[in-house]
Amino acid sequence: MTGRLPRPADLVERLRSRGRLGDNQAVTRELLARPRPPRPPIVTVMESWIGLRRLAWFEIEGRWISGVATARRAGNHAAWHIDTLLGARPEAASDDAAVGRLLRRVVESAASERVGHVLLRTPAGGAAVGAALRAGFHHVSTERLWTGSGLRAAPGHDPGAVVVRTLGGEDAGELFRLHSAATPLAARRALGLTLAEWRALDGSRWMDGRGGRWVAELGGRPVAAARVMTQGRQGQLELIVEPQAVGEPAGASLPPAREGREGGRALLTRAAEVTARCGRIVSLVPRSAVAVEELLSEHGFMPGREIELLVIRTRRLAVDPARREAGVAVASGG
Repeated sequence: MTGRLPRPADLVERLRSRGRLGDNQAVTRELLARPRPPRPPIVTVMESWIGLRRLAWFEIEGRWISGVATARRAGNHAAWHIDTLLGARPEAASDDAAVGRLLRRVVESAASERVGHVLLRTPAGGAAVGAALRAGFHHVSTERLWTGSGLRAAPGHDPGAVVVRTLGGEDAGELFRLHSAATPLAARRALGLTLAEWRALDGSRWMDGRGGRWVAELGGRPVAAARVMTQGRQGQLELIVEPQAVGEPAGASLPPAREGREGGRALLTRAAEVTARCGRIVSLVPRSAVAVEELLSEHGFMPGREIELLVIRTRRLAVDPARREAGVAVASGG
């Protein structure tokens, strides 16, 4: 079995492969918000052949397609997000080794293109999790999909001194600080420790439609941030809240700060205005974000399936000798 791009002469024969491939094992945020029927593999093959989609890989067994993977840029050229991962159906193959080979080929291509990270979201408990770990990916977090028919106001909420304003480009540093505070250290190490890496991993440009981005402040200090994207009657919400108050020891086992919760409630009130016409709203939340899950529950959301976020770095981390004793790691450029 070898992996290669299909040739035009193969296309008719490969139409037969449609019944041999399983479901897409890659998950993307936009498809969570508005699910659509899966693309037939032959469409991906033809797009790759005529040059419309260059980030595509195929596993070919004789004249059959035994696996398909596609990826797209996340925030910029420095990170890829796998958006299609198809292997053989269980009844068509004794194992799904094609998935592991495809993942390794994606990583090899990313490294040759000097891409820093490759991301994969896949259903928890699925075959792709083990294949990705064996291919060198690292677990970042388990996320849970929350779904609501609308954002209802939390009872008795008084915004008090919370100020909500629209996020601007000048807020990137503060937003990164808030994101870092809300993300466990192991996940930060896997995803990246720098502002540039964080920006590269932001895939929001793939979310079409309208919405808004806001930050909640107390005493001039950001304590929560939210992003809402809507299209028709479908909406998606991202919420980050500060997990601990300023002055509390880092890493301590402490409940989420009241300030972050109040900021989150104020942001959900603003989000309710934007999503008033949405019949379905989804939010993908790391299981470590206990405060966010509790806020969504307060506002009428229900928990659903779990998704694993995995990542592989395709560039080594270099440690500046001057910073080694301080324990500060920085990403190398090669």
